[in-house]
Amino acid sequence: MKTTDAELGRAIMAAIRLRTAAAAEVDLLPRIENRLRSRRASCVSRRLGKRGLSLAIAVGLLGATTLAVSASGATRSFIGGVVHQAATVVGIRSDSSGAPTTLSPKPGFQVLEPAYVPSELGVRQTTYYPGRRTGSGAPWSGTLTQGSGAAPPDPARLRTITSSGAPTLYNRFYSSSGSGFVEVIEQRAATPGGIPAGERVAVGSRTGYLEELTGQTTLTLTESGTRVQIVTNLGRVEAIKVAASLR
Repeated sequence: MKTTDAELGRAIMAAIRLRTAAAAEVDLLPRIENRLRSRRASCVSRRLGKRGLSLAIAVGLLGATTLAVSASGATRSFIGGVVHQAATVVGIRSDSSGAPTTLSPKPGFQVLEPAYVPSELGVRQTTYYPGRRTGSGAPWSGTLTQGSGAAPPDPARLRTITSSGAPTLYNRFYSSSGSGFVEVIEQRAATPGGIPAGERVAVGSRTGYLEELTGQTTLTLTESGTRVQIVTNLGRVEAIKVAASLR
């Protein structure tokens, strides 16, 4: 189906206002890119007239759309992480509880979800990092936030977590009025996997390895081919409870 200039303009403006759902926005980006390719080809041998002006406006609106979509961290479905190509995006879709149900691109490991998190941690921030892009070391990620009083993700913490370049799902649960937090960090387990550092502990029917340093507890375990780290400042009991609830 062909898209007219008026339809394209309305679609771009709708994305800028962020009134469309994430799925519609995903469909929009390839349509814009294809439209711009055809316009560039048709303008090579023409002067910048009415059609050239329309192209320039479309390019400007595309840039504004990318910025607006990348800033929409509070939406239920997030599209962000546009690096070099408008059609390349990081997508997170969640259910009503904030648990991710769909990640795009696919992470290559089974996503696990804690059924238990301390009730006072009312803010959830989910960041998905699909790994380094081919031909570029530039990081790209998308973040979905649920709860009031959320702060932007800490760039230094994200760099540390994703330093290996492996696809990573990073969930941070915290309170906007307190200092307590729980982090659930998921990556594909290495094969063969080494034994993590720390004390060996029982985590339900699983085995985990627990370290306690400077008021922070780190519990590492492997489940269904996924390596999970629970990091918290609420102590070992809470770390084990969160890890035991992973499904």
